[in-house]
Amino acid sequence: MGPPLTKLLDSRVGTDVTVLLGGGARVQLHRFILVARSAFFSTMLGVVGRWKETCQDTYTVDLQHVDPLVFAVVSRYLYEGEGIDLGASLGT
Repeated sequence: MGPPLTKLLDSRVGTDVTVLLGGGARVQLHRFILVARSAFFSTMLGVVGRWKETCQDTYTVDLQHVDPLVFAVVSRYLYEGEGIDLGASLGT
């Protein structure tokens, strides 16, 4: 999957996607990471994605049905790659 991008995820520098989650939580992420590492986000935000608006600098993705803790694990996986300890990520 490539090198871990933990510093990029943690710093939030250069984010251009806001993900709206359950309970009113918001997460700032990087479109290029999401598109490169997830077929779901690639379809939604990619150049050929059917949901992509042309010439946007920022994107908002409505996933309010998703629990913030679950999405934290997913986003960390997208940035860090394989080998994520799901129990530790969820605090169990």
